[in-house]
Amino acid sequence: MKDFLLDPLLNLQPYNTLLDDIKSKISPISTHGLMEENMGHFLCGLKSHTGRQILFVTYSEMKARQISEDIKAILPEQDVRHFPSKDTILYDVDAFSSERTHQRLEVLSCLMENRDLIVVASVEALSDRIISRSSFQNHRLNIALGREASLDNLSQGLVSAGYERVSLVEQTGQYSIRGGILDVFPPNAEYPVRVEFFDTEVDSIRTFDPRDQRSVDVIEEIEIFPVSEIIIPTGEKEKVVAALEKDLEQYGKRMEDDEKISKADEKFGKYLDALKEGSHITNKDLLVPYLPRGLVGTLIDFFRDSALMVLDEPKRLREKYEGTMEEFNGRTLDLFQVGEVLKSHLHFKYEYEDLVDDIKKRTVITSASFLKQDNDFPPKGIVRFTMRTIPVYHGKLDMLREDLDRYLYKGYKIIIMAGNQDRGKRLKDALREIGINSELQFGRDKSIQTGQVFISE
Repeated sequence: MKDFLLDPLLNLQPYNTLLDDIKSKISPISTHGLMEENMGHFLCGLKSHTGRQILFVTYSEMKARQISEDIKAILPEQDVRHFPSKDTILYDVDAFSSERTHQRLEVLSCLMENRDLIVVASVEALSDRIISRSSFQNHRLNIALGREASLDNLSQGLVSAGYERVSLVEQTGQYSIRGGILDVFPPNAEYPVRVEFFDTEVDSIRTFDPRDQRSVDVIEEIEIFPVSEIIIPTGEKEKVVAALEKDLEQYGKRMEDDEKISKADEKFGKYLDALKEGSHITNKDLLVPYLPRGLVGTLIDFFRDSALMVLDEPKRLREKYEGTMEEFNGRTLDLFQVGEVLKSHLHFKYEYEDLVDDIKKRTVITSASFLKQDNDFPPKGIVRFTMRTIPVYHGKLDMLREDLDRYLYKGYKIIIMAGNQDRGKRLKDALREIGINSELQFGRDKSIQTGQVFISE
């Protein structure tokens, strides 16, 4: 299908060189000359022309949100996700906002569905130890029309996957059972799902609006993914208990302050009791250091082997990561001194080298303003792009006309993104008044020719 916004990239020699290097499995590939303003467009082109999943890693949350919004302006919204960083809580909490956690889990769910996504994340968001891909897979549930299923088994499975049982489902991560009806709200669903049983057979499945309980759509099957970033299987709880008890014992031997020892015993004694009794644990962050590698992983693990890892200013990524970790480790050490955390918490997050090793397992594309020595990702291919910034016209149409005349004279294809259709129509009229002919194109399934001016959304 034609796309006048993305197809012209295929006329650029550097872009085709990059595509050839990707096909030849060359990695890492160093690109330089790309700018922040065209990064979203560039990533959309890569996805369109390679058909691969893409993880774009940048150095700040603000830039990650901005790039993801840029991509949404070009691709359907379901093709891009922002994976936000999370606040690691090392204090006892009775409740905390789960909105960001659910957003992260929705990304993992979409990747587990093998969807061709562009995921945008800050390097800080990759630092967390999250549920491993295998554990995520083992704790998902599938319910299909006409299939036999036990409500008791489903309930146990949902609890293991982190769901909370309530009387009325209102938000992600909740489920309820009333008679032969199961309501559940998975992180990968826009609406909660109502499953009705005839004895043990699934009789109907439909989504519903939690505000008025009215049905939205009838479906034949639902995949229910975990709603917790950390899951401790029953068979692993004894190991976690043993590791935590050992850490607590060593803390008591190391510290001389009885008040600090008593505080640590009281705080972590509650977690030991909860693990032994199988009761709900609100803040599982404090247990992450005690989980084996098979239960924890990184966001990178959820991508296909063929995925592209696009890294924004690699040197800046390392600098940002090391600065953030230094600050986090300083706070953690202070908490250790007062009995709020134990020795294992001092190594809570991944080292940057761990992320580098995981990233290198896939095709890596680095993007920097200038070609520089990169010790983390020494390039095996180098591609140089030439881009230009566009001036801000502040309504000065004579300046715009001069630039458009120059571009047209040089044989450029010109696409002006007007924001929305109404603004596009007004811009077309304004250009006509200054002698510039243009076409409104609100669908992209056309070819643009040399010397043409398209106005789009």
